[in-house]
Parts: sequence; structure tokens; C-alpha cells
Amino acid sequence: GWSIRADALAVQPDGKYVVAGLAGPSSVRFARFTSSGSVDTTFGGSNTGEITVSFPGPTNACDSPDIKGLAVQQDGTGRIVGVGDGICGAGGGLYSMILIGLTSAGVLDTNFYGQGIRVDNLGYNSLQMNALSIPSGTTQFLVAGTTIDAAGNKDMVVARFTSFGQTANTFGASGKVLVDFGVNSQAFAVVHQPDASILVAGTATTATNPDDFALARLSSAGVLDTA
Repeated sequence: GWSIRADALAVQPDGKYVVAGLAGPSSVRFARFTSSGSVDTTFGGSNTGEITVSFPGPTNACDSPDIKGLAVQQDGTGRIVGVGDGICGAGGGLYSMILIGLTSAGVLDTNFYGQGIRVDNLGYNSLQMNALSIPSGTTQFLVAGTTIDAAGNKDMVVARFTSFGQTANTFGASGKVLVDFGVNSQAFAVVHQPDASILVAGTATTATNPDDFALARLSSAGVLDTA
């Protein structure tokens, strides 16, 4: 059988915290707890403290979906945003990004991409997303992960979205940046620096080590910082 696994966590300003992750062959689950660790029964409906989001066909059919990055928007809405990936659609086993927006009450937010869910590969053949960051002072958010280029190598990808889950096209090239180390590389973390620069961290394969640290910095506009 399938296990339930939490892969992401976010703390709200009021001290409550949300966890999310895998919940079965075609579902993910979000749950919220009070600061003392009790189930928050005001979240998710039916006094359960949780919500399960399924991905049936044909529009959002996904196998093995997971949420790997989680954050709470600081714009007064309390919207909870999760990012991850799954084997979605008729892509022959290729991965697509999954974005989910929940209201502060723990239900799908229809103001977020029209249905609370966005499944997209952003034009790449395969896209796995592992991290999310919402900088203070803005409602736009960044996600980071990995794609496969034409040569078959893995490359880091960073993309920016509006608070409603729409692509922020002013960032990079049509809302996304490909970071190519010349070798297989994957992004597992993304943060904003106080000067609005963006740090992306992960791993890269080199001639001497199959798993080296990989770190890249981008400007707030999505340009590699060569300084």
C-alpha cells in the first residue's frame, strides 16, 4: 500500500504550522496544527484539520504527486501555496510541476489559477519542482527544481509566479530561468537575500564527484549574477 509522508512545512505568523506531502498514488495532503501540536480542526473542513487533493483525469491526471515546498503568503489573505511534481498527463512518464493554492481555511482557492491547482511543465519536457520561497514585502513567489535539456542533462530551473499562480513574465525569459552548469545539476532550495538577489542551491555531477555542492545567484530580474 501507499504511505502518507510529509515533505514540506510552513509556519504561519500566528504560530500555527502546515505540513504537506504524499498521500497515495494520485493524491497529496495538507494538514494544520496549532503551535502546541494539536490538530487544528478549523482547517480543511469537516473538523478534520486536513485536506486531501486528488489528481484524477483527464485535466489534472497525475501519478505519484508530491508537495515538496510550502509557504504562506503575507498579503493579508493567508493563502497557503505548495509546489511539487508528479507524473502527469500523457507525457510518457515525464514529470510536471504541481502548484496548489489553499485559502487560510484549508480549501482550494479558486482565485489561484482558477481552480486552486496548476499542473504545468512550463514548456520543458520534464519538470520536477523541489522548493518555494516568498520574499517579505511581495506576494510573488519563486519555485526551483530540475528539468532535462536537449542533450539529456539535468539543469536547474527557477520560475516566478504571481500571488494568483500566474506566470510572472517579467522574470527571466517568460517567467523562468534555466541554470546550466554544463553537467547534471539539480536545485533543491531557493531563498531571497535582503537585497532581493536569489540564491539557488543543489547538487552537480563533476568528473571527480557524483554529488558536489551547486550554488547559483540571480538578480531579482532573473539574470545570473557574475559579479
